[in-house]
Amino acid sequence: MEKFVLQRKQIALKKNKEFTLAIPVTINPRTANFTIEAGLEPDPNKPAIIQFHFKKLHKNAEMENLRLKEVVLTGSVTQFNYRENIDPTSEYILVGGIANIDLTIALTIIEG
Repeated sequence: MEKFVLQRKQIALKKNKEFTLAIPVTINPRTANFTIEAGLEPDPNKPAIIQFHFKKLHKNAEMENLRLKEVVLTGSVTQFNYRENIDPTSEYILVGGIANIDLTIALTIIEG
């Protein structure tokens, strides 16, 4: 059964400035599908890139910071997932990220 973790969350990104999110639930990026809606036309000379930052929750309550692969925005809607290099037995918290250009996006995360 699919569940929305975030539904079209508006985020204003500033070039090379980290942004933070407050998500009250943990997610497993391995089973989540991400959608970014952005009003932009792709520029082959300077693609828009976002890198999301996660915290991996360990069984002993310790957290480990993770920076997962960069996402290149391919147009007005970009869909992606993180199926590789994710521990399927761990839980993660999406805490924020960084972008290479000023941009406003709508982020949707569906788990399941």
